[in-house]
Amino acid sequence: MKQNTTPFNTSKLIVTIVLLVTIGIFVTVLVKGINVDVTEERVKIKGIYGREIRIEDIEEIRLLEKIPFPGMRLNGIGLGFINVGVYSYQDIGKVIVFKTATSDNNILIIGKEEKVLLGLGQSKNEELYKKIMNAIEVYKKNNT
Repeated sequence: MKQNTTPFNTSKLIVTIVLLVTIGIFVTVLVKGINVDVTEERVKIKGIYGREIRIEDIEEIRLLEKIPFPGMRLNGIGLGFINVGVYSYQDIGKVIVFKTATSDNNILIIGKEEKVLLGLGQSKNEELYKKIMNAIEVYKKNNT
């Protein structure tokens, strides 16, 4: 009987290891793969669900201390504090979420065509918020 259970246990162990490694790689790519580049013309979010928002299309930008609840994931991934994908919130509607840090400090960008929520960590979010606000000010100054 022991000979019959050993191959089963070995195959079960191999499947478990492969699954854990795959999940680990996916989470690493997801978290490390999200980069935001701000220029005077656009905000470009690189990574899974990447987006490009022209500065002229930004209607409003807000710093949110908390993400409004309840929220429902329509498409994407939610692993603990990591939330990336398309979500729907009662207070703000449908939004593309890039939240990879536990901080409560988040940026909500409301564009003409879509809404984007960034939660990449408090210091990163504060830096991005300042860059985006500066780009908006430069755009308004050059186009008024």
